[in-house]
Amino acid sequence: VYIYTTVTHMKYALPSGDAGIIKTLDEVLYIACIHGNTVTCMTRDWKIKQIEIDDTEFVFKRALTARKFSEVRRLIENDKLRGESILAYL
Repeated sequence: VYIYTTVTHMKYALPSGDAGIIKTLDEVLYIACIHGNTVTCMTRDWKIKQIEIDDTEFVFKRALTARKFSEVRRLIENDKLRGESILAYL
């Protein structure tokens, strides 16, 4: 998974060509490091920020693409999927 920022969003891109928005940003951020669900970023003022992200959507899509149905089932059963748009992806 490739995670990157634009002026207004933090986004992801999958090798399958799928992409999406992780979160809307209040300011321009430059990604320095990603560890688990924590993204460490730098602002234009050189301040360090740590942001917790929800990776459920791209983990779900990646598992579907890789045909890891046990992982897909686990995500669905644990009620980690939010909204109808992700289920429409099926």
